[in-house]
Parts: sequence; C-alpha cells; structure tokens
Amino acid sequence: MPEIVTVGGSIPSLPRRVETRGLSRRRDRACPADIAMACARLGTSAAFLGRVGCDARGKAGKRLLAVCGVDVTGLFELPRIATGQGDAMPTCTEVVQALHMLQGLPQLLYFDNDCFASESARDNLLSAARYAKNRGIATVCSYRAAGEPETVRRELFACSSVLLITREDLRFITGTVDPEEGTLQIYRTSKVPAVIVLSADRGLFYRASAQIGGAGLPADMQEDCTETAFLGALLTQMALRLRETDGVLHPQTIGTDLRLAVDQMAQEWERDQYHDLGIKSLAVCQAGHAQETQEHAQET
Repeated sequence: MPEIVTVGGSIPSLPRRVETRGLSRRRDRACPADIAMACARLGTSAAFLGRVGCDARGKAGKRLLAVCGVDVTGLFELPRIATGQGDAMPTCTEVVQALHMLQGLPQLLYFDNDCFASESARDNLLSAARYAKNRGIATVCSYRAAGEPETVRRELFACSSVLLITREDLRFITGTVDPEEGTLQIYRTSKVPAVIVLSADRGLFYRASAQIGGAGLPADMQEDCTETAFLGALLTQMALRLRETDGVLHPQTIGTDLRLAVDQMAQEWERDQYHDLGIKSLAVCQAGHAQETQEHAQET
C-alpha cells in the first residue's frame, strides 16, 4: 500500500525538462509525477494517479515511473487523449477507483495546483479531495492564486489538511506579504489546519493554528533547490510522522517535519546525491524514447 499518492495530469517529459531552480518560481514548477519519484527515491512507497494516452510518450513516462519505484496502478491509459494534453486530469470517479485499486488507503494525498486550474477538472478533483479527507487521508494541496472565484478558493481550503502557497499568492489572497499576518487571516477565515508559505529568498514559514515558525535553507542550496526536492522531502517526513501516529495528522508537528525535510535535503546535498533523480530519469527517458521509436519504425 503506497503511503504517498500524488495526483495530476502531467508525466515526466521526453526529453526531460529542466525545472527552474529556487523555491516558489512561477515557471516550470514541479509536477506530481516528479514528486512521486522523489518520494520513492527517499524510501517511502509512492503512487501517481493520472491519465496518459496510448502513445509513445505515455508508455515511456509510465515505464519511467515504474523503474523509479512509483506505483502506476492508478495511471489510466486512455486511447482518446494525447499524453500531457487535453483531458489529462483524472475524474473524481477515477481517483476513487484508483485509491481502491491500491489495496489500502494511503496516508497522504497530494494535489498539484493544476488540478484546480481548469474549470472542467476543478469540480471533479475538489470532490476527490473531499472524499479523501472524509476518510481520514491527509490532503496536501498546492494552491496558486489565478483569479478563481472566492467560493472555489474557500472550498479548496476546506478540503486541505495542509495548504502550500507562495508569498506572491499570499499577497493576492490576503493583501499582505507578511506571512504571520497573512496566514492568520487564512486560518481565521477557513480553519485550514496547517499553512506553509514558500519563499525563494526568505525560506519557509508555517502556521498550525496559533503555532508559527520557519525553516531556512543553507545558503549554498538556496539558488539550486527545486520544489521537487523540497516537496519530496516534506511529504516523506510527513509520511514517516503518520506512521508513528497511526495515520492521524497532528498539525502541530508540521514545523518539525519542515526542519527535518530541510535537513534531509542538506544531507543529500553533502553526499552529492541531490541531482541523482534527474540524471536517472533522463537516462530512463532516453532509453524509453529510443525503444518506442524503434517499435514504431518496425510497425511501419
């Protein structure tokens, strides 16, 4: 049974894209499939739920995830879509079906911001988040403010056990970039158990009810740290914590989990293993792409 499940519509690209360095950059953000691979590499069982087409890119991406130790039981292959385009987001029915196919509910379910960006996917995945939270699964939602109606934002916050936002989005939502004041506004209006604010230049800030704190990145990591590495480490630490609490999320431990996640990234940095995932993924992608090209040539 996977401990961590990420939900999204994108899979690793062919050839593999380079993620923009630094936390909370607005372009080339970490995709849920990458985060699942990072979690698996850090030793937790992870799965990815999404959709791919029955095309070369879909087959190679699915193979890549499996090689990296990610459960792809819930990665649906649909002949009517092109991988990474169109109706890439799973429906609520598909998410629920996949969770039952995993032979046991996970401890953590991560929803990327793209899950809520399009109106067609939003209602489905908000329903999936509600379903998960009502069954005791900790839901971690990444939110990027994009002018959604206030009602949608409130519903998303109500579905979140942990909310991830950037300082820019905090300002959009609350009118302030002060993380203490802004997260207090969010907590008072929505009662989100825990809010984490990502900032490339000021580190990480968290609020769990009245408890607040932060965690800074080592100076030599600030420019090169990616959201994939951070979110992989954070979700891994939260999953380890949930093992100790029989799956019950205690928001007051978020601060400790954040600091442990930063420590874990620093240890990998010192062992020069920080970029191993990207190197391995690129090699597998290239091998998969070559194989698919050869198979296509033989068919024609």
